Amino acid sequence: MTVHVGIAQNVARRINDHKRGKVKATRGREIRWLGNSAFMSKGDALRLEIQLKKKSPTEKRMWAEDQIDASKD
Repeated sequence: MTVHVGIAQNVARRINDHKRGKVKATRGREIRWLGNSAFMSKGDALRLEIQLKKKSPTEKRMWAEDQIDASKD
């Protein structure tokens, strides 16, 4: 499975776009939302996106799990 990283102002709409095949990068692939980070500035979101895109799929999944765990606290 591919782990896709991206930013969006409306996360629900963006996920639906991916599921409906409107996003070229994920068209024809199974989509499963792993998580998202807290609200931040666009600049901070872009910097985080760049950092995450440099990570392996396993590291990206670990990041998502950490976000889910942190949101439970």
